[in-house]
Amino acid sequence: MRPRLQPPTLDQIQARLDAIDFSDHDALWDELLVFYHPDTLQQLSALKKYFRLREASRSLDAVDEWIRLVALNRLTGHSNGFFSVYTLPPNQAVSLKSQRKINERRQQVPPPRNVPAILLKKSRILLSECSAALRHTLAQVAPQALL
Repeated sequence: MRPRLQPPTLDQIQARLDAIDFSDHDALWDELLVFYHPDTLQQLSALKKYFRLREASRSLDAVDEWIRLVALNRLTGHSNGFFSVYTLPPNQAVSLKSQRKINERRQQVPPPRNVPAILLKKSRILLSECSAALRHTLAQVAPQALL
């Protein structure tokens, strides 16, 4: 809820993405390579590590929460606007076994995706109509919002 009621600016998102070390990742779960190119999976693992460290230090802020919201939305999908190779449409989960079948049937291999670029592009689309006036209104109603 909070990321949608306190949307950051594109400049804030860009600055944060520039500050994240997308090469600093933990061990990778190789089974996910059915969905992601190894470089993409490394970037996603680095992003996960970044969020985990920010949560542990209680420094996760509205910009981080926005990026996490967009990242979760971009995990799998059916276009190059997602981090994964072609899979089922958004909001339709697929198992590793099913994704292997999709890959074989479509003769596809997960291509490399630029995680920060996808996050910024999707943020630009989502925030395209988010004016200063709208941000002000959201800030006023956010404390009373019940979802």
